[in-house]
Amino acid sequence: DQLPTTTRYRMVTSPGDTWVRESENTSKLAAGLSARGADVTVLQVHGTHDDPSHFDVEDLLGFAARCEGRKGEPVLDGGTANAAW
Repeated sequence: DQLPTTTRYRMVTSPGDTWVRESENTSKLAAGLSARGADVTVLQVHGTHDDPSHFDVEDLLGFAARCEGRKGEPVLDGGTANAAW
């Protein structure tokens, strides 16, 4: 209840993650922040904590662009993030 509600939150979660259980972490945190009026979005991924799906550069760049109010989509070049707006 002490996290700011003026911050925009993006969480990554996987039901298959046995290291950081979704039901004990992301679900509770996202619900609590949302109930207090915070802007919270969750990216549902799969696999265990180190699964490659947890590291989505395009999603992260898109979230950063939305936070800054930028229009357009980030450009990915061969798996490298190149912010080109």
